[in-house]
Amino acid sequence: MGTVHRLIEEHGRQGALKMAPTVGDRRAIEAAIQYMSDEDAGVGFLYSG
Repeated sequence: MGTVHRLIEEHGRQGALKMAPTVGDRRAIEAAIQYMSDEDAGVGFLYSG
């Protein structure tokens, strides 16, 4: 698990967003929040043969 995910787990969504110094950091946190809240985020792969 990455630093952003740990930050979200420790401080919550709003806390993590408040700690983000740049717009890019806020976007990364929002993307991580969406990924973490996706219940269908299973492993996806293709097998060619």
